[in-house]
Amino acid sequence: LEVKKQRGEPIKLFVDFLRLWCTREDLERRLSLLPPDAMLTQWHLKEALRLSECEEDPRVAACLRDHQTSSNRGDSEGALRIVEEMIAIRGGAADWAMKGWHLAELSRCEESLIAIEQALTLDPKFAAGWSVKGLAMSSLSRHLEALTAFEQAVMLAPDDANMWFSKGFSLSVLGRSEQALGAFEQALRLDQEQALVWGIQGATLGSMGRYEEALESFEHALRIDKGPIIFRFIRLEMLLSLDRWPEALGGLKDLLPHSEHKSEDTVRFTTQATRFLLAGNQVHWGARAETLATLYHRHGISQVLGQALTGAIPDLISPLLSPAARRLWQETWQTAAGGSAELRLPLRLMDVAIRYHDSGEPPDSRILLELPVEERGILEALLGVNQK
Repeated sequence: LEVKKQRGEPIKLFVDFLRLWCTREDLERRLSLLPPDAMLTQWHLKEALRLSECEEDPRVAACLRDHQTSSNRGDSEGALRIVEEMIAIRGGAADWAMKGWHLAELSRCEESLIAIEQALTLDPKFAAGWSVKGLAMSSLSRHLEALTAFEQAVMLAPDDANMWFSKGFSLSVLGRSEQALGAFEQALRLDQEQALVWGIQGATLGSMGRYEEALESFEHALRIDKGPIIFRFIRLEMLLSLDRWPEALGGLKDLLPHSEHKSEDTVRFTTQATRFLLAGNQVHWGARAETLATLYHRHGISQVLGQALTGAIPDLISPLLSPAARRLWQETWQTAAGGSAELRLPLRLMDVAIRYHDSGEPPDSRILLELPVEERGILEALLGVNQK
């Protein structure tokens, strides 16, 4: 059928077979070894070579489809296997860089760097390769080398917002916050719809004490994408930093039903909220503690609040607080707890810590002996006490 259809032209079935079976180098080698009279074979090899120059290799197209499917599923192992197939077929800089990316995702960072170096050997001006190298260096906590790689990526692709963001993030990790903000600004100038850039910019501003600007940045991020729970929690932390408790507690009430209740983000926010409350106006302790206790009880995570209260014990015995204030804090939480089983241990540790600290100089170590060994060990670690 193909012979009839392709009269006077190379038979497509043969050409496709040659393209699928042989690499471009194989086709060129086979053509060079043919005797002059092998006209038919020359004809088909030349057509296969011509198509390989102007059309995508069907094997690569199939690999790219499979790679996209694996990536969408979050299957880094499967995606890596497919990239290795692409390397065997064509082995370009982009293929090696993609291998480096997936190895970094799998925390195989040393292998990732080897793959990335191969990509950059093939094409030293491949901006994405430098970016992947920066990510691998960051994973290895080699932050200065990561910054160098990101700077090279920015130099090669100055109109790519992602490159500027990566550079800014690296600068932020190194504590060079002002320079980081400059990189984020450039990234947003190129693409205003980058929720991640707005969010990380907000976190950087917050770390600098620029809470109003940080809050505005998080508002931008959440208008673009309401999904990132971490941004929503950090936004609430900015509200607490600005002493805007009613808004923060209202936001928490809306957020808790949508979060993983014992996630790192929830734990971090709860710890921050407890410390902000302790450092704030004592007039508001009762109402705010009651709101927090009620919310956490409603969602079955009073244990998280208890961990935060336990973690705040070192702040509670600070010289900045009077004995009367410490007692008020304890009474506040006893009232708010309302007999919660999850808060009994934190309240017990709090009581012993206060009585021990305020018992005199030096403190009376017998007070600590009221606690069982396991609980005493927790409190001694918090107080920095070494009991034999």
